Amino acid sequence: MLFAVQGALIGRLGRSEPAFTVMLYVTSFGLVLMLVPGLLDWRPIDTKALALCLALGPLGLLGKYCTIRRYRSVPL
Repeated sequence: MLFAVQGALIGRLGRSEPAFTVMLYVTSFGLVLMLVPGLLDWRPIDTKALALCLALGPLGLLGKYCTIRRYRSVPL
């Protein structure tokens, strides 16, 4: 259900806002939704896992940017 809300948010904002603004809104929305469950189930991670997470960050941003561009180009 949360992916549907995120998709609707991207589809609606993607037509009128710049892609980076939409990325900021969608990321903020996801942060607010996942903050409490994440803190309740938090476990420390080792440095190798942290390095992998940091390496995946730019790929996640690129994927989100491509998704926003796709929603902008396809009529809903």
